[in-house]
Amino acid sequence: MQPLGAFRTLRALRTLNVAGVGLSLAALTSVVFSYMVHDMSFGGPTLVTGLPTLLLGTLWAMLLRWRVEIAVGSQKIRAGWLLSIPLAAANGGLAAGILLTSEGASFGIGQLLEKFLGGAFLGVTFGALVWVPALILTLFFFGLPIARAQRHARQGLSGEERGERTVGLTNLIFSLIAFAAVAFAPLSSAPGNEWYAPVGFWMLVAMASGGLLTGSLAAAFATLREQDRTRFIAAVEQGQVKGFRVDPTPEGKVLLRVSSEGEGYRAAEFDEELFALDAEGNVRQEIARNLPNSADS
Repeated sequence: MQPLGAFRTLRALRTLNVAGVGLSLAALTSVVFSYMVHDMSFGGPTLVTGLPTLLLGTLWAMLLRWRVEIAVGSQKIRAGWLLSIPLAAANGGLAAGILLTSEGASFGIGQLLEKFLGGAFLGVTFGALVWVPALILTLFFFGLPIARAQRHARQGLSGEERGERTVGLTNLIFSLIAFAAVAFAPLSSAPGNEWYAPVGFWMLVAMASGGLLTGSLAAAFATLREQDRTRFIAAVEQGQVKGFRVDPTPEGKVLLRVSSEGEGYRAAEFDEELFALDAEGNVRQEIARNLPNSADS
């Protein structure tokens, strides 16, 4: 185990969960709309609703991690949460635009653009009957775990890790639900063999597989980091790791790096406080900055 390896920043974990939210949300949206329109080929609904959701859902997951806050009355809210509404409207407009563009046999660029813009307008306005409830459900099933992760992140590295594990497990669960919905679909309701049916179907499988993979990796990564850090701190407390020490303080514990300079009677030891720990050894706060071996994972 590399010294301080389990104390590195969580960039890889965050990236996995951003991708996982977009993939699992897109897969779940595709199967929901497939059932709504009784298209058990899953092709059309995936191309119409899954692709826009993949694009805008991933962007939404990224923006929720944007630390910019906007004052709303006496409260400050992260800009990403406020942008959820226009992003949901844009998703509805993009899906409706794709749907109308795909209908009929109009191949002129002007006609296609006219159909797309008309569909987008209908999707944003009258489509609110669909995208508003969809936004509420998305905020409940995906937004709450992300909000919980952000609250845990205020408790320090260990808290952020536990929150990211929750988001990863959420992505994993909803990807499994998408797979189950496909597996138990009533085949008797399947439409004819349109050209786009297999394309959309395998796209749905790819998105659900991606959500399952990223969710599993994020949950496993967070768990292994926590276990490695716990073992490292325990080894330091037992004096088994040279160059580090854990000291008790009134607020908890502190992980220190011990370095020495000089030799013999000129030798001197220098203690550098690295991390503040709670009584159980969980990291509450990073004290030292720009630590060696602390490049983003």
